[in-house]
Amino acid sequence: MNKDDASLLRELKKLTGGLMFQSESDYPVEPFVQTAKGQKPLSAQDIVAAKKTDASASVSDSDFDAFFSNATQEQDWQSPEAREQVKRFQALVKSLKDNLSELKVYKVGETEADVYVIGKTASGNFAGVKTKVVET
Repeated sequence: MNKDDASLLRELKKLTGGLMFQSESDYPVEPFVQTAKGQKPLSAQDIVAAKKTDASASVSDSDFDAFFSNATQEQDWQSPEAREQVKRFQALVKSLKDNLSELKVYKVGETEADVYVIGKTASGNFAGVKTKVVET
């Protein structure tokens, strides 16, 4: 991992510390950096496939902005704490967009899915955040 990737990982750790993604259950948002190894160029989907715990689990992709839309929209009925979470998600989304290219969201699984938000760093490695969602 080069210096810029290490700086990005530190920034993402700061932005995600204690941050929970809400679906039908709440799960932590955790940053990661995955260095590209070997001669074969990796894709984001290759990285996600390597992280799957169940080889038979389906992988689907979804739109970056759509995935974060509920988490980044303030609502009149939200508590001050919830509005603070929205601001934190807005900062996270901005950081991901500012620092990564080719951003994609991959869901691994169906009802209870691992979610990887992944993009390319300036050095050609992959970075992003992971969480879980429960959708019944």
